[in-house]
Amino acid sequence: MPVFRRRVVALLISLLFAVPLRAPGKEQPRFILENAHLRAEFDRQGRLLKLIDLTTGWEIQRRPELARSFQMFAAPPGRRFNPVFGAEQKPPQVVFDRRGQTLIFHWSGLKSRFGGTLPVDFRSRVALTGKGLAFRASLRNKSKATIETVRWPILGDLSVPRGTRSFAQLGMEYGGMVRLELFPKFDNQPGYFGVDYPTQFLKTPYSPFSLVAANSQGLYVGCHDTTLQQLVEFSAQLRPGYVSYEYWDKGVNPTTDTLSGKPVHLQFEVIHFPFAAPGDSVTIGPVVLQPYQGDWHAGADVYRQWRKSWLRPARKPAWLRKVLSWQQIHMNNPEGDVRYRYRDLVTIAKDCARYGVGAIQVTGWTLGGQDSQNPSHNTDPRLGTWQELRDAIARVQRLGVKVVLFAKFTWADRTTAWYRNELVRYATKDPYGDPHVYPGYAYQTATQLADINTHRFVPLCPLCPEWRAVATKEFLKTVALGADGILYDENQHHGGVYYCFDPSHGHHVPANVFAGDALLARGFHKAATEAGRPDFFFGGEGNYDFQFEEYHLSYFRVDLNHVPIHR
Repeated sequence: MPVFRRRVVALLISLLFAVPLRAPGKEQPRFILENAHLRAEFDRQGRLLKLIDLTTGWEIQRRPELARSFQMFAAPPGRRFNPVFGAEQKPPQVVFDRRGQTLIFHWSGLKSRFGGTLPVDFRSRVALTGKGLAFRASLRNKSKATIETVRWPILGDLSVPRGTRSFAQLGMEYGGMVRLELFPKFDNQPGYFGVDYPTQFLKTPYSPFSLVAANSQGLYVGCHDTTLQQLVEFSAQLRPGYVSYEYWDKGVNPTTDTLSGKPVHLQFEVIHFPFAAPGDSVTIGPVVLQPYQGDWHAGADVYRQWRKSWLRPARKPAWLRKVLSWQQIHMNNPEGDVRYRYRDLVTIAKDCARYGVGAIQVTGWTLGGQDSQNPSHNTDPRLGTWQELRDAIARVQRLGVKVVLFAKFTWADRTTAWYRNELVRYATKDPYGDPHVYPGYAYQTATQLADINTHRFVPLCPLCPEWRAVATKEFLKTVALGADGILYDENQHHGGVYYCFDPSHGHHVPANVFAGDALLARGFHKAATEAGRPDFFFGGEGNYDFQFEEYHLSYFRVDLNHVPIHR
């Protein structure tokens, strides 16, 4: 068949199975994506009317009248609160591909509550893939407003499976599982004064997914985006509220369908933070919704299978591939409580060698002690000289004991002249142009424990090339000392900061600072290799999953309720 004829036939087949709908009809059509595992029903406005796990019969989204389309917040100049609701828009163009099991909605020109109609194009795509639904979207902002958040998809009536004793949102946090109760009680996180309904959320990158978990089944909701360009939250609300509450952070759910004439329902949303400025085009997602059968292990397996498709763990140094113990030595703190000198490491190492301890982690060895003078990685004269530390490290290694130096590049000590004269330029900035501030840590003395003279910290932006150059120079000081590696403490967070608004850093304004973590770590790897140390060890604290491509090991603390979900 000639090429032209093949293309014509292919086009006719495509048109046969793809049904574009533009003019609204009297009857609201329903678009059904269905296979042996899942049934999803949408209406013309993009509302997810029904979501049913056909394996168990669980109506995940139960009442169509509570269905929701997308929601945005578009902040025009001088106005912060300006919501955009998908259900209030003119009917979008719809393309329903029955054969491909996909559904596309295209809105052009969005009506906002307080800013008029905005020249914004929003295109969303839903695909039935195996046992789940995949949601993707793109947005083109031609308005003068900044599209700060997009809520999509939304389950307007997340139902509790029949016979369920416990219903909760499960996710990953510092080395373990976080559990937020949904039913019969609901855990609220924001202050009651800041939200209309009890609300909870999990955040990326710490938890790339949420498991909406019942006794023996659940719904996996995963953000399958590895770029970390946007913060994504998995958020649940209890509407209209509690029937009774223990305190503002927890209360008892109603058990009826209505309360004082208002529908009782759990609303579950995936909230994206694109901060699309005027002229920006951004993509959103993909987000995957997939029911599972079994306990939380079955839900985590959905994420694990996806993670296998992209995660390439950093290759560990040979000595780290066997199980070993190590000892942490704390040498000094901000209050000058000197406990060891550099030469004392040799004595400690002799005991380690005698009793089979394979490594010493040296904390508080830098100028000013632990959590002081950051991000300086100079030696402290009170502990000895640079040469004394280098010689001590070499002697420890000759005893067969590795040396791991505590390091920190997360922030700057605000009390230093270095911060005031230079580092402030690299600080993450809030929307008002001010540096973010972290409260710091208190040590030993009554004055500091009373938080009177605590060193405050300012997070530094890893997306800023100038800061990365300074950080790499400080990192190389640990390599020059001859250590076997570093333990980068608090590498997994930025003191509560997600976005930097500093236009001088060369990134989008704003930008998700977590997208810079890998850039910083790769710069360290490159510098160590160029210094002749390609086997240099990189450890982190409570690494989130994406960091294992750059870090060989993670340490974290656990309590008696620890659940090892990361395994």
